[in-house]
Amino acid sequence: MSIEHERPQLPPAEKFKAGITARFDLWSSIIDDSEVAHDMKDKIIKSLAKLKDDGLTRWSSLDDAFYGTISSLATSTESCESWKKKDKAVAVLFKTLRDDLWDFHREITS
Repeated sequence: MSIEHERPQLPPAEKFKAGITARFDLWSSIIDDSEVAHDMKDKIIKSLAKLKDDGLTRWSSLDDAFYGTISSLATSTESCESWKKKDKAVAVLFKTLRDDLWDFHREITS
C-alpha cells in the first residue's frame, strides 16, 4: 500500500505573487503584437500594471482586483475612437486579455 503525499496548496495570494510577473509579461507581449493604437496600448498596460503592482494591496480582495482590472480595461477600450468605429483589433485584444485574466484568476483561486 502506498501513501500519496500531496503538496501543500498555496493560498491564492501566494499563487498570485508567484505567477503575476510571467502573466504580465505574456499580456504585454499580446498587447505589443496587437494592431491597436499606441496610446491605447499604453492605457491597457497601465491598467494591467496596477493589478501586477498593487493587486494585493489596492483592492480589498483578489476578486475585486480582477473585477476592477477588467472593468478598467473595458472602460479604456470603450472610450477608444477605434472601438467606436467598431475596430475589430481593439475588441479582439480586450476579449483576449479579459479571458486570460479570468483564466489566471481561476488558476490562483482553485
